[in-house]
Amino acid sequence: MRRLRAGTSFEEFGAAPIALDFYLDAFDGPTWAIKPFQQRSGWLMVVEARFPMPFIIWKRTLIACITDHGEVFSAVMANVVFSMPTSLPRVLEDYTPDALDEVMGDLYRSFLKRTEQDNLDHLGEAQERTQVRVSMFESECRALENQIAQAIRGLRTARRQGDVSRETQQEIDAKLKRFSAMADTLGPIMRDRIRDMRSADDMLESAVMASFGRPGTLEHRYTVRWRAVSRRTAVTIKVPLYQEDSWSADSWKTRRLPSPVGWGINQRSTFE
Repeated sequence: MRRLRAGTSFEEFGAAPIALDFYLDAFDGPTWAIKPFQQRSGWLMVVEARFPMPFIIWKRTLIACITDHGEVFSAVMANVVFSMPTSLPRVLEDYTPDALDEVMGDLYRSFLKRTEQDNLDHLGEAQERTQVRVSMFESECRALENQIAQAIRGLRTARRQGDVSRETQQEIDAKLKRFSAMADTLGPIMRDRIRDMRSADDMLESAVMASFGRPGTLEHRYTVRWRAVSRRTAVTIKVPLYQEDSWSADSWKTRRLPSPVGWGINQRSTFE
């Protein structure tokens, strides 16, 4: 059974709108879901919005759906049409109404606003991760500083011992020199490393700030002129409901059936 998909492509129709019938009686979901579509017709437009960033390409399928009565369906309600069986697409020589473009414009602006917030959230999460890494690195550096200071104190204590030989003193002095050099260089190394960690966040922040007010791109998928109908056609009466006198084949072709009270039937019968 044919159904419309958000990612469907109607390349054979180009950018021209197409006409589709949505069959309500073949919908296998709850009745309340299609109630807003009953006795309705309107327009549906599907586009893919994109907003590229250095770290990701934000994408979202935007669905604008309106009725000829001026109603605007929400995204949740518009998605119901993708569960309805449809007719085959037909060519439609018509222009989309301004109301449909206005609804799509609102959806696109909401997408851009949401994208700005997503970028800020991504930046905030990146900064939090960096802060955790910096804190761990600073703790490791402090622990190393304490170890170096403790080693230097131990070597100096050992050198002050009166029974230390000249050769041992030279070895202790060499170790003291190395540990002192490590203590002197640890601070600059730590600061450079932390600066490198934060520089990635600085670049990310610059990219996020520069993205504000920048337009993304819209890729049109298709536009549909839709009509919600039932596939059950009106029943053609082939036998009289009430027969008060005899009917001939000739009179049957032209005779009008009586209308039972309350039924509202006023239909010419057919003879086959």
